[in-house]
Amino acid sequence: MAGLIVHTDQGSQYTGAGFRSTLNVHGDTHSNSRKGNPYDNAMMESFYRTLKRELVQGANFETPEQAQSEIFQYRKM
Repeated sequence: MAGLIVHTDQGSQYTGAGFRSTLNVHGDTHSNSRKGNPYDNAMMESFYRTLKRELVQGANFETPEQAQSEIFQYRKM
């Protein structure tokens, strides 16, 4: 979807040239949280905490594809 805004923390996987290049190819915009400030993205941080607690912790996924499938199913709940 062109025009997407992708909001991330300042992790190296998001500040590298490869990630930014991929966004540019698709016409997307990158938005960063301020360094050390999880409150900039509090809603997503809360979702990730819940996802980890309810689905991921203690899970024994056989393959990355199984993990992906379970996460997408969880998202629909």
